[in-house]
Amino acid sequence: MTKVSPEQVHKAVTQFSSAILTMQTVNDLEGLVVALWVELQTLRLDIGYCGINIFHEAEQTLDFYGVHEGGLLTGQEIPFSLCFQCEGLPRLVEALQHFKEGKVFHYASSARDMTEWIRRLQEAGIGVTGPTPPVSDEMYNLVEVPFNSGTMVLARKLEHPFDDDSMSIIQSFGQILSFGYARYEDLKKLEHQNQELRVGLAIDRVHVQVLAMERAQDWGRVLNVMRKELLTLGMRFTGCGINIIDEEAQRFRQHIILPSFVRIRFKPSLPSLPIDEETDLYVTEHVMIPGKVPTPAAMEAWQNKTVLRRVLEGEELARVAERSSRSMGFEISPIESYPRCLLDVPFSHGLIALSATQPEDLTRGDQKVLQQMAQAISVAYARFVDFEQLETKNRELNEAQSQLVQSAKQAAMGQLVAGVAHEINTPLGTINSNFDVTARALTLVRAELARQPAGVSEKSQQLFATIDSLMEVNRVACARIIRIVRDLRNFARLDEADFKEVNLNEGIESTLSLLQHELRGRIEVIRDLTELPPIPCYPNRLNQVFMNLFVNAIQAISGRGQIRVQTRLENQQVQIAISDSGSGIKPEHLGRIFDPGFTTKGVGIGTGLGLSISARIIQDHRGSISVESELEKGTTFLISLPREGAVDPLHAESAAAEEPG
Repeated sequence: MTKVSPEQVHKAVTQFSSAILTMQTVNDLEGLVVALWVELQTLRLDIGYCGINIFHEAEQTLDFYGVHEGGLLTGQEIPFSLCFQCEGLPRLVEALQHFKEGKVFHYASSARDMTEWIRRLQEAGIGVTGPTPPVSDEMYNLVEVPFNSGTMVLARKLEHPFDDDSMSIIQSFGQILSFGYARYEDLKKLEHQNQELRVGLAIDRVHVQVLAMERAQDWGRVLNVMRKELLTLGMRFTGCGINIIDEEAQRFRQHIILPSFVRIRFKPSLPSLPIDEETDLYVTEHVMIPGKVPTPAAMEAWQNKTVLRRVLEGEELARVAERSSRSMGFEISPIESYPRCLLDVPFSHGLIALSATQPEDLTRGDQKVLQQMAQAISVAYARFVDFEQLETKNRELNEAQSQLVQSAKQAAMGQLVAGVAHEINTPLGTINSNFDVTARALTLVRAELARQPAGVSEKSQQLFATIDSLMEVNRVACARIIRIVRDLRNFARLDEADFKEVNLNEGIESTLSLLQHELRGRIEVIRDLTELPPIPCYPNRLNQVFMNLFVNAIQAISGRGQIRVQTRLENQQVQIAISDSGSGIKPEHLGRIFDPGFTTKGVGIGTGLGLSISARIIQDHRGSISVESELEKGTTFLISLPREGAVDPLHAESAAAEEPG
């Protein structure tokens, strides 16, 4: 090498010392290695590689930071079992022995040996960042100079071995490097303390949000706070969610938190719940299938309380991306943009799940933070379940109260109908009787006049014709009043309030008869009624269901339209289908129309109780009710009731209450 003066060496060492003194963060260690390379190049030592190896004996891992002509190359947390496992490189035990004894270690190797070792590390899933040295069979002389936590590694071509002058200069840098690494350790310790403080504050903020929960819907706010805190801590993830494993219900639920721009840009078919202006919550639910849903690896991680880290490649990446596209309703393209790294950390009811574009984006430090966050999420989900159960009980109580009120109204209305029918029947019977007497009297008068010598005058004949016409009108009016009273009594069926067998076609006809004033001239009713056998039921309660469904159908048709009612007997089940040609129901509302209080009608038009009460009445009769609808085309309600074997719901409930627990 070219001879260098002591002044040049002193200046280079001073520059290197300045780089140490200006270190502010642990990331500056990489800059320190680059500064060492620069100063050694300034001294024209013909160095082809310059770096440091850090030995962590307690953790049994190695870190290395090296610089060559292509740039900076780093690898961290390399298990001792993978260190230097390549022909041409020294054994780890030799390197460690020289380091512990404070001796300089000399050996020879080729560039190919180094690149082959890096390739093996990457195959084992160890993240090595930076440009790999070019593959070459050229041999190098390497020297490892120990300092307090590892060795300084330098390489130069074999034909130019390190002489005493070179080693003297290198030793001076090694002494300064010990001080530099000690400063790095201090900065690392300080940053670790600060990071622990930041993590603690982040978890505290999540706990505060958990304690602020007042309803099940606030679960989404907790997840959003967790997501924002993780981003504030510097985590580089693209997706964040909670996967719930409910073994009792055999359900796998995914709660996915995504920025609102996903909804705006990609328009996913999966409905979202806005948490705030910037964030949406998506919830999917799947039946658990052993060995498939969730994946065996995820199930094992949750059961064993171990962290699961996966890097997706090739067919597996395509398969996961395709499954996600089906679930969300939009395609992520190109496939290279789909997250490749998945990190699942267990908590009490499932897994906290993060996804990232590249494997190095999610570190072991991120994993530890999620493990600390797991306790807060466990508490949050437990509160979420409690609130869900409480809200379900409240809904059931409100529904029961609404049904009691509605039943009381129905009973009062039934009594009123019975009273009105009775009051109308009494004078109607008198009118009908008098009508017959009057008709016979007029017949006798006409016969008597005909026997008179003068006969019946033309004027009298005109009067008799007028009276005959009025009598026919009265006869039709009386028949109509009698039919209306009969339909009222049949609809209320107060004389059939017990659980008994009836033909449901009669109830349908009675209900339609009472709605004629709503139908006439606007809506055509198409009847397709099959002869039905009597079935055991509460006739008045089923008539209430028919009334609710027909009224809803009428209100859904804004102009002219059709209502089709069909009855069938299939597999010992009476099937009743009521269809309309109205406006239809939005897909997002279909799952809620039987919920108490839910209505799509305007203010003052609907209470949201009719369908809920109808569903409960059908359920009490051991039947089922379902709905199909298409916007602007209409809606069909399908009722299925058992022909035989139905149990009186009131008696069944009493019997159940009396059974010993």
